[in-house]
Amino acid sequence: MASCLDQWRHAIVACDDVRLPDQVRDIESVSRMVYSVMLDTVAELESRAIAATAGFRDQTTPRRHVEPFTYRGRRSRRPRQPTRRPPRGDQ
Repeated sequence: MASCLDQWRHAIVACDDVRLPDQVRDIESVSRMVYSVMLDTVAELESRAIAATAGFRDQTTPRRHVEPFTYRGRRSRRPRQPTRRPPRGDQ
C-alpha cells in the first residue's frame, strides 16, 4: 500500500491542471474508504476486548466532564458611569 501511495504522489506532481481536480476527488474517495476500514478494525479490536490491552483508550466514555465555553462579553470591575459631555452652548 505504501508503494502505491508513493506512485500516486509522483503522479500528482506530473498531473496537468485539467486532471488535478479529478485526482483530488479520487484521493478523497480512497481516503474515505481507508477511514472506513480503520473504523471497522478499531470496532473489531473493541469487540474482542483487545483495545485496552493494545493501548487504545475507550473513545465512548469521556475522561472528565468539561463545561462548554460561553462568551458573556467583557466585564469591567466597576459599574460604568454615564459619560459627561460638556454643554454645547447656544448655536
